[in-house]
Formats: sequence, structure tokens, C-alpha cells
Amino acid sequence: MQFDLTAVLVAIIFGGGVMALLAISYGVIHRSITRLWLRSVLNGFTFALGSILVMLQPVQLSEGIIFDARSIIVGIGAAFGGWPTALIAGGITAGYRLMLGGVGAPTGAVGILLAAGLGLVWAWKLKPKGKLRLPAFVGLGALLALNTASVLILPYDIMLNVLTTAVPVIAIFCVIGAAMMGPLIERERHYIRSEKLLLTNALTDPLTTLLNRRGFRDSVDRKLSVDNLNSNALVLVDADHFKRLNDRYGHAAGDEALVKIAQILRSITPDFGDVGRVGGEEFAVFLPNISRNSTKHFAELLCMGIGKTEFRYEGSIVPLSVSIGVAMSPGRSGTDLQDLLKSADRALYFAKSNGRNRVIFADAIGD
Repeated sequence: MQFDLTAVLVAIIFGGGVMALLAISYGVIHRSITRLWLRSVLNGFTFALGSILVMLQPVQLSEGIIFDARSIIVGIGAAFGGWPTALIAGGITAGYRLMLGGVGAPTGAVGILLAAGLGLVWAWKLKPKGKLRLPAFVGLGALLALNTASVLILPYDIMLNVLTTAVPVIAIFCVIGAAMMGPLIERERHYIRSEKLLLTNALTDPLTTLLNRRGFRDSVDRKLSVDNLNSNALVLVDADHFKRLNDRYGHAAGDEALVKIAQILRSITPDFGDVGRVGGEEFAVFLPNISRNSTKHFAELLCMGIGKTEFRYEGSIVPLSVSIGVAMSPGRSGTDLQDLLKSADRALYFAKSNGRNRVIFADAIGD
């Protein structure tokens, strides 16, 4: 069986270009889509399109028998996209290969499906932990080369010829292709992780790991832009006598007290709420689509829970309490967070001025 060297080089260059575009597309999808299942589905269609594209520039082995980078693309898509990607990319690509016809069509379709399965095996069982390096992708390519077992369903004389001439070339092509495309995907994954870390650091308070003021504002603004069936609540929480605590026990004790309060806030706040540290010893909780009675129960539970907490520092029991101001707003879109903050802050000031360790609603104190 003779190979056209020019056709092989063209297929490699074309396949490499498609792989690079797929790696970029993978990064775009993972940056713009937050739902895991939707990401995997979109990756499935994207990798299927890439596989079909490389089949437009194949290497002709003999009449009806071709090879290209489709199995590498489907296998890597499965390895990094999950089973929905494997199912969609493998199914569409195998269907297209059958549509092209030829004596090698069934073999090609089976090989594609095998590549999808092998990619999943690598991801679930063989993928190294941490950052992936070149040997990991060489191993993936070697595993994907096992898709050539599909040639066993060819007629005997053709199978023997392909086994002895084409399969070694295809196996090498799988290893080289995975070594080319894998690092491109890993580079995108590295950039995505770095971007997420930078964003997290920009929106998170480093001491308590709660949202910082900017992160809290961004999250609440998004929720306030949506109509709710009920009202919204903004709860401002301020540690009582915090300067006295710092002066008596030191700033390290103050930091630990803030961490303790943050832990209680996080444990009591429902999953649909946002919790942030918006000042030195001031925290905020936003509860969308919640009634006044439910908000009152939450705020009083929080105030009582912190007041009863036994906070120890270097053998001493340090008393903790908080004052809480609450502002309610109608559950319609367009509510301004700044107005809520002003109302809640006014209620908080009233709570501080009237004995601390209590909950005050803004609409209960008048103008």
C-alpha cells in the first residue's frame, strides 16, 4: 500500500489547524458557559464539526479506505469534555463516516466510537492529577491508537494489508496528534484556571473568604435586575464593641472573631442568599424573593446564634454580639442596591444607638 507523501503532509497541516481552532473554541466555551452539561453538549457539537472538517482532507489508503485526524479529535474531545461530548461528537462523526460510504465505512465508524470510549477511559482512569504534561498526552495518543482494532472487521485480505501497512502509521499519527492537540487544550485550561483565580481574588475577602464589597455588589445587582414574586431583603450585620475587642485582645483576636462571625453567617444563610464582608467589621446578607416574616426569623436567629457563640482566644472566652439593620424592597426589577444599603445602614445605626445586640427593620423607625 503506497502513501502519497504530499497528501499526508497536507492532511497533517490541515488537521493541526483544525485542532488549534478546536482548542481555542474549547476555551471560549468554558469561559462563557457556566453550566457543566451545556458546556459538554456544546463541546460535543464543536468537536463533531472539527472531525467532519478533517474528513474533508483525508489520506486515501485505497478505494473506500481513508484515515485522518477524526479519531484523535473525538478521543480528546471525550477526554476533556465528558461523556456528553463523547456521545455527541462520536455519534455525529461516526454517522458522517457511514454517510461517506466505501468498504471502510463500518470500520471507520466503529473506530470513531472506540476513540470516544477510549478518551473517556483515559479521563476516568488514567488521567494524571494536577497539571498535564507531554508524557500524559503521549499516553493518551497511544491509548487512542487502539481504535485501529476496528480494522479487524474488514474483509480478511484488506484487513491484512491495512494491519501491516496502515495501522502502524495511524498509530504514530494518533500519538503525534494527541501530543499536538493535548497541550493546546491544557494551555486553555491553564489560562481559564488562572483567570478564575484572579477573578476570585478580585471579588473575595481574603480573611473570611466571603464576597468582598465589589463581589457582593456585582452579585446582588444581577439578582435585583430580575423580577421576584416576593420582596427582597438586605441585612447589614455589624460586630458590637469591635474596637474594644481589638484593644483588649489584639488584632489577631479581632481577625479570628471576624472569621467566626463569617462562618456563622455562611452556615445560617440559605443557599439562594449572598453573604459578603462589606466593611471592617460589617457584613451584608442579601436574600431575594423572601417575605418579611422569614427575614425577621433569619435575622433574629443570626443575632441570637452569634450572641450565644462561645468564642475562645488563647484560653479566654471573648464575648461576641452583633447589631443588625434590615431593609426590605418590593420584588420588582430595577431596585437600587444603594438605596437598600442606605436604609439598612440607618436601621443598623438605630440598633447600635439603642443598646446593640438587636435586630431593627428600616421601615419600623420612620424617617
